[in-house]
Amino acid sequence: SEHYGVVEITNATNTDGYIVLNLILSPMVKLMQFVVLADAMINAGDGCIFGLVDLSGTFEIDGSIIGIYFRHEYTETNWRAVTRNGAGVTSTDTGVAYTDTVWYLFEIKQATAGTILFYINHVLVATHTTNIYTADGLYPTFGMKDPGSTSAFGVTIDYFAMQLTPITQRWD
Repeated sequence: SEHYGVVEITNATNTDGYIVLNLILSPMVKLMQFVVLADAMINAGDGCIFGLVDLSGTFEIDGSIIGIYFRHEYTETNWRAVTRNGAGVTSTDTGVAYTDTVWYLFEIKQATAGTILFYINHVLVATHTTNIYTADGLYPTFGMKDPGSTSAFGVTIDYFAMQLTPITQRWD
């Protein structure tokens, strides 16, 4: 099937820095879903983060940023699920390999106040109950880093959805 992409972000060649698509919202997100295709990572330092992050500090792709997100770095084989509330961090190898020719459906779900579920392609890949940031200030973010690259690195976002409160039904 074809994916036309809601948005595509690409870092130009021979640049050093970050590109962040920040969807300016600060709610208590209950569910976040997104379908992405990331380019091949060619250089050391390449990486990306998709999820909810605190953008008040320096944006990094190494897992040091506060938030609830998926990440991948050039030196790693698989996607990682991360919850970080400051000094504490929980990082899980999802067992799902990063492949630049594959569209991934990522889901981050807040099952309860203290439980975050991470899914890739509808398969539960991590459950975190520790180091969950609970204050306001996490923003839906797609970020990438491509420092000093000799070739561009990009991410195509085909689908994005958020649920701010649990779905309820009334039968009046």
